[in-house]
Amino acid sequence: MKHQRKTLLTIVLLVASLLGGCGELPLKVNETPENGYDLVYYGTTDVGTEITYADKAGIGEKTVTEDGKFAIYIPRVSSEVEFEVIAKKDDAEVTKTLTVPKQKVLINYEQLKMNLDTFSIALPVSSEKDLEVTTGFKIACDGNDVMAFSLVYAPIAELKMGIYDYRNFHYSIEAIMYALESETGLSKVLDAFNTSHKKYSTTKVSVDDATYKFSTSNVGVTTLEIYPN
Repeated sequence: MKHQRKTLLTIVLLVASLLGGCGELPLKVNETPENGYDLVYYGTTDVGTEITYADKAGIGEKTVTEDGKFAIYIPRVSSEVEFEVIAKKDDAEVTKTLTVPKQKVLINYEQLKMNLDTFSIALPVSSEKDLEVTTGFKIACDGNDVMAFSLVYAPIAELKMGIYDYRNFHYSIEAIMYALESETGLSKVLDAFNTSHKKYSTTKVSVDDATYKFSTSNVGVTTLEIYPN
């Protein structure tokens, strides 16, 4: 009898082990994104899983995880939007709905266009979703709403990664802050840039209704992302 109980226990443990190995493909997406020019949602799944995410219009991207971790970059929009996140590996597939809340707007495009014209920075007549003003200067728009700015300071001209002249970088920041009616906080923002650039670090500062986030790589290239608080 004792032997039978031991055999039964062994069978139960073996079945539990086999069932545990056949579980559903894991898929976890953080509900709170990292703020920046885009909203970045981080997630985890199995190594080698293919991740696809798209909105109702089918607009999205596909990536394959190398270490089980992935990032989803969602453009800022002024209305709530849902994305379907699909994880697929071999014959296993799982779907998760990601609801992205509506985001605050920085400024109206027409007003921005008029204010930047004061600084001789010309914008197209109508807005574009991901507008590149010059190399290293981008504007994220949702229709006529301006959602975020991105400036890249790349002091080595040969890199061709962004604005290599500091005076032009400074001038662009000043123009944006003037358009946002926050020019009195310029020195505060430039101090944050200096800290980031000297320490090769990420530094954030808020002025009025906007956050200025500087991130400097170990080669001295600094990215500034400006988005609503």
